[in-house]
Amino acid sequence: MENEILHIKYTEEIQGLLDYCDIEVEYDNREKIEDISNFKRELQRQNLMNPKLEEFIENYMRWDNK
Repeated sequence: MENEILHIKYTEEIQGLLDYCDIEVEYDNREKIEDISNFKRELQRQNLMNPKLEEFIENYMRWDNK
């Protein structure tokens, strides 16, 4: 498995380029959190953040988010 990942916002122009290139592309349509800071702010805004959850998120991002 390749260790390098590049995120490209899908557009018709990008698809046109991909149609003419001989490169491997894998589409990732999974639901995911793209902005962890925004996610944390929203948890705080909804009064759902607590120290245990903060620690869990930090550890997950550090060790499990591969």
